[in-house]
Amino acid sequence: MRLALILALTPLPAFAWEFSPDPICTLSNEAPDSAVAVTYDHGTGLYEIGVTLTSGTWQPSATFGMRFANELPITIGTDRHRLSQGNTRVSVSDRGFGNVLNGLEGNSAALAFTQVQQVAIDTAGIQTPMQAFRACNKSAPATS
Repeated sequence: MRLALILALTPLPAFAWEFSPDPICTLSNEAPDSAVAVTYDHGTGLYEIGVTLTSGTWQPSATFGMRFANELPITIGTDRHRLSQGNTRVSVSDRGFGNVLNGLEGNSAALAFTQVQQVAIDTAGIQTPMQAFRACNKSAPATS
C-alpha cells in the first residue's frame, strides 16, 4: 500500500510540445521512446522533421512515412529521407510542409513509420506551440 501511495505521489516527467524561435523555428516533443523536431530555416527556406529513437536504431528502408489519424486522416510518404546520428534519427526536408503541419495539428494520433518499424507520436498539446511555429516561419528575420 505504501509503495502504491509513493508511486502515485511521485512526479512524472511532463512530455509536452515546445516552440523555440532560436536559432531557427523549432517545434519539438520528447517522449519516453522518441523525440520529434520540426524545424523551419529562414536562410534556406527548408522545413525538416526528424524522429529520433531514444533506444535502438532505425533500420535502413526504401521509404519513410507518417500517418495521421482521427480528425483529419492522411498518410504521406517519401523515398527522400535520410538516416543520421548512428541511424537513431530519420529525417525529411522539403520546401512545403503543409501536410505534416496540418496532420500533426489536426489529429490526435500520428505514426512515423518505415517498411519495418513504427513510432507513435503524441500530438496532445501541440496547438499553441504550433501556432507560434506557424507565425515564426511566416516572419522573416530583420536584416540590417
